[in-house]
Amino acid sequence: MFRPFEKTVLSTIALYAAILCGGVHACGDWSNNSWTVQLPTATTPIRNEFAASITGFSDDGAYSIGVIDNAGSITWNNRTTQVIIRDQIPYGGHLVLYSLIGTNADEILEGWAYCTGGALTSLFMETTGGISGFINSTISGTCNVKAEATSVNLKTSSECLRVTLPSKVPTIDGGNLLSLPHGEAGNVTLGTQEFNLIPFAIVDCTNCSDAGPSGGWIEIHTVLTSKASADVCLGIFYLYLACAGTVSVQYVQCFEGDATSRTFYAGYDLSDLIGSSIEGVNTSCEASSSFGTTNSDNISDALGRIVPVGQLVALATVLAFFMAS
Repeated sequence: MFRPFEKTVLSTIALYAAILCGGVHACGDWSNNSWTVQLPTATTPIRNEFAASITGFSDDGAYSIGVIDNAGSITWNNRTTQVIIRDQIPYGGHLVLYSLIGTNADEILEGWAYCTGGALTSLFMETTGGISGFINSTISGTCNVKAEATSVNLKTSSECLRVTLPSKVPTIDGGNLLSLPHGEAGNVTLGTQEFNLIPFAIVDCTNCSDAGPSGGWIEIHTVLTSKASADVCLGIFYLYLACAGTVSVQYVQCFEGDATSRTFYAGYDLSDLIGSSIEGVNTSCEASSSFGTTNSDNISDALGRIVPVGQLVALATVLAFFMAS
């Protein structure tokens, strides 16, 4: 007979052996594995009042896009991801952005195609695996858009994805609305929805001094999984070194629903990430207001749902002004 302690050890060994030998095939144990993401097998139909067909190639042949009537694929380095267009975003003059989200067998992709008139000029994108931080690919191609209602749905390549936690991640304390403990998945409330917050990449922009009064920032790129539905989103959390006691989430894209950008009163700790390597920077920032107040519930959406990725510096400057006002 095995004693209770021996049974626990054997069970643990068996669990790890199953994972190592067979891989993670299902997300039925998600509650015990925070880094496993359950994707919907297919999205509900995404309806838009336009039908965009976007095709093009980068000069080096590493990137290509082929979308017909809001559905298609993006290929980079011989790796193809099925995508759908979620939104059409006019951005002054003749420039229009088309937001994309999709998945292959190993990762989630989000991106924005830049169209000026009938020409495709740029493709910004990142993935939860192979591309860390946004990649800007100069690309040549065409954008043909019809003013007609279109419904598309995305059948995911894999029902279950595993996200690798970055080796060093800041911690965040925003009370019940936003939290990211050390070494664990966090929580965030966007609108009326609660999400699990899973970091997959950290981008260090502490030396982006041209960001104006914000003094640079740290980005936490995350997968957000709804606690009430099968929806999965991607979003970026901005922690500003100016330490205004707020954290902003931007560039939120979802497979199905709409989760808006938001700013939270929250404290954060960057010491595990940047230590004392930046002279004069306080790596620990306290929240600028008491947690759980009415203001904390209602602040933001002031920056809108999304802006072009190429405008990060402008975004930082506007956000710093917003936080200082």
